[in-house]
Amino acid sequence: MIAGIVLLALCVLGIRCLNVEVKDIQVMDNGVYAVTTEKATLDILAQDVLRIERTYSKAALTGELIELEKIYTSKGFIYLSSSDPFAASGKRLIAAVDPKPNGEDVWILPGTTENENYQIIKPFDYALGTPERYISIVGILLKLQVFSLFVLSVSLLILILPIKPIPKKVLKAKPYARKRELSNQNMAK
Repeated sequence: MIAGIVLLALCVLGIRCLNVEVKDIQVMDNGVYAVTTEKATLDILAQDVLRIERTYSKAALTGELIELEKIYTSKGFIYLSSSDPFAASGKRLIAAVDPKPNGEDVWILPGTTENENYQIIKPFDYALGTPERYISIVGILLKLQVFSLFVLSVSLLILILPIKPIPKKVLKAKPYARKRELSNQNMAK
């Protein structure tokens, strides 16, 4: 269990160190969006967007209502919060792809099923702007994190619900013999 906790902590720290945050999204000419991250500036077109996941207004710990969007592109994903200074530009990028102001919770590429779309975005499950040499490391860390969570949950179940061996005496006893023995004891009292 301790090894699982240590592995989980190392994975979280590794992912945290390799995380790349978006600093700004600017609308350029001809539908080009310049996304500035900690590492670089990347140009995103509406055609690069593969999937949009939305959560609608939810109260944060501070009590402020916040909306979160996760935009999957062919260059990585972008987390967008309504409290970010570049939220309006991010909303314009979403509107360029899905013009419905209150679209569905998950927008997928037209002409694909949910499962096909998931297979399309699977290789792009890293933050936009992550250097190419770290992309495989991020993938490995995410898989190790899921594995360590599985190991921890199984070990927690074993701790909560311990499996006790059934004594041989109970297994050998016949049910009707046990009932007769109990009734004889009750009569003797």
